[in-house]
Amino acid sequence: MWSLKSVISIASLSVLLGATFIETEKQESFVKLATVDVENAPPCIKLYSLLEKYSTEYEVPFEIALGVANEETGYLGPFHWSYNPKKISSAAAYGAMQIQVPTANDNWDKRVTSKMLMNDLELNVHISMRLLARLKEKYGNWRVALGAYNSGRPIVNGYAIRIASGQSNPIK
Repeated sequence: MWSLKSVISIASLSVLLGATFIETEKQESFVKLATVDVENAPPCIKLYSLLEKYSTEYEVPFEIALGVANEETGYLGPFHWSYNPKKISSAAAYGAMQIQVPTANDNWDKRVTSKMLMNDLELNVHISMRLLARLKEKYGNWRVALGAYNSGRPIVNGYAIRIASGQSNPIK
């Protein structure tokens, strides 16, 4: 089931496309769209849903989760149709949230491979949100936690400032 944010986003897109929900038939179509299986959704919608799910589970503000996805792989939100989460950085970080294998293995209960981080979007987001929550707990504030996520050191850098201030939030 999609969250309210997802349903509102889909409704917004429908309005932008000229749809009207006055007619009962169109209302029924919207309900069917809002309950679509996220597993089979395009990566842009699936990522949005996973960010909602795991940011809530780990008490990471959704705006921070969204900002990390934007900074790491240029994610622009649930209607970023050309979004490709299968990216590799020059620092050997993988997937939508750009997780390195050693970091993943330090923050997960089972052995994680680069292939898993690249191809399993849910695993990638889950590990990322768990890591962000642990860094926040360890350092006490989001700016330092975000700097550590980005650099591996507890610092406040431009990356952390952009995300914490909302500048990296593609949905405003």
